[in-house]
Amino acid sequence: MDELSDTSPEARVRWMAYWRGRTPEQKLAEVGRLNAVAKALAQARQDAWYPDATAEERRLRLASLWVDRDAMIRCEYAWTDGAVLDAAALPPLKLNRE
Repeated sequence: MDELSDTSPEARVRWMAYWRGRTPEQKLAEVGRLNAVAKALAQARQDAWYPDATAEERRLRLASLWVDRDAMIRCEYAWTDGAVLDAAALPPLKLNRE
């Protein structure tokens, strides 16, 4: 057992038995529930820090917790430092058409 773990060997055995007894569908559903809880907690923190944020800003701030800064600027969010970028200021996108 990892020396830095706070989980007893007995609890680890029970935990592993629990997961081994679950079907793939049950495991996936559990991961989905855990992700939903993580998202709700992150949104609650954002709401506390930015109580006057618009719905769009709330969506973007939440996304920025999982998506790195460069991707936030490049992708559909077009958002940086709390301001939406003007699409006219972006360079033209070259399409690979033959």
